[in-house]
Amino acid sequence: MRRVMMAATLMIAAMVPALADDQSLKQALIGKWGENADCKDGSLGFGADGSLTFVNPGQADIRGTYNLNAAQLTASVPDKTLDPVTIVIDGTTLTMTYPDGHQDKAVRCTAQ
Repeated sequence: MRRVMMAATLMIAAMVPALADDQSLKQALIGKWGENADCKDGSLGFGADGSLTFVNPGQADIRGTYNLNAAQLTASVPDKTLDPVTIVIDGTTLTMTYPDGHQDKAVRCTAQ
């Protein structure tokens, strides 16, 4: 019984840093990101409530939801679940790595 309790305690302890990291990562992710800082060519917005908005000038906004778990971002928009990406935020740069290894980069929009 002691071993089971010890194992459970170790598992929970190992999960706490991951949870804290996800919370910090989500806080850093919240806001708008684009190809350039003025985001005049469009943006990808992440809300604190898990909302997601793709803005492409001249077109209707696409709204959906996202979830973040162990730096894996999953997102859904109407009628589609997007490929999961691993995200890294370094200052004002967001790097999204797809399962096939290719990456997209975005910068934080200066006008939120």
